[in-house]
Amino acid sequence: MSRGTNHTQRIQLRHKSATLTARGLPRFLSRLPGNQVLSIHVQEKQITVPRLAPAHDGLRVAHLTDLHMSGRLTQSFFEHVVEAANETQPDLVAITGDIVEGDRFFILASPPTLGQLKARYGVYYILGNHDRRATESQIKAVLKESGLIHVGDNWREVVINGSPLINRWQ
Repeated sequence: MSRGTNHTQRIQLRHKSATLTARGLPRFLSRLPGNQVLSIHVQEKQITVPRLAPAHDGLRVAHLTDLHMSGRLTQSFFEHVVEAANETQPDLVAITGDIVEGDRFFILASPPTLGQLKARYGVYYILGNHDRRATESQIKAVLKESGLIHVGDNWREVVINGSPLINRWQ
C-alpha cells in the first residue's frame, strides 16, 4: 500500500447464506435486501502516529471487533473472517471485545477459527461487555488454547525490530 492511501475491500458472502447462517430466522433475515450481515469489510488505513519509533514504521495491525459469535452465523462465516484478516499479512492482530454471546458459543472461538489467525508478533484480545454473558474463565481458557493472548487489565511489551512497541512513560 502506498503512503497516505486508504482502501476498503468488501467481501460479499450473501450467496453462501445457506452455509454461513443458522437455519430459521437468521437465514431468512440474512437474505433480506439491504442486510449486510454477510459482508466482510477489510479497511486498510495508514495512520500517522506521533513519536513512532522508526523500527515500527510500516507495522501492519489487523483489528477485529464485535464478532458476536452467537450461533446465528456459523463457524464457516468466522473462518472467512479469519482468512480475510490473514490475507492482509498483519504483523499483529488485536481483537477488541464482544467476541462471544454466551457459554455455548465457545466452539466458534476455538482453534479452527480464531486460532487460525496469523501474525508475526502475536494475536491479542480483550473482552467486551457481551463477553460477560459467558463464563470469563472458560472463554479465556478456550482463547488461550487457540493461541490468543489476553491483555485486559494489564499491558504487554512487544519487541518489534529491536524496539519495544509499548514504551514505559517515566
